[in-house]
Amino acid sequence: KTSKGGSLIYSYVLQDDSKELNLPYSASMEFINVIRAIENVKLAAVFKQQKDYTYRVSLRSSGDTDVSKIAIKFGGGGHPTAAGYHCNSKDINHCIKQLENKFNTNN
Repeated sequence: KTSKGGSLIYSYVLQDDSKELNLPYSASMEFINVIRAIENVKLAAVFKQQKDYTYRVSLRSSGDTDVSKIAIKFGGGGHPTAAGYHCNSKDINHCIKQLENKFNTNN
């Protein structure tokens, strides 16, 4: 899905999907690089649901947005073009809205 006029793109992987498709964790990490390469995308995110139904969030940027600054605001960290954090909510929509709000304040 896209947000913010296409400059933010995200996807999520639910526990049931991971189990049903027998997806290794690395599959979702490879996918983030695919969506990051889409034209005009400043920030790509993949929300991976954990066993406790909270979300591990991976962020990637082509360089226009320092994703480490966003991750740090959520207690995470990383590098300017690759970072991550943990969203403690079990509501994916809440996690997405939080990211959208932080992305707005950084751009």
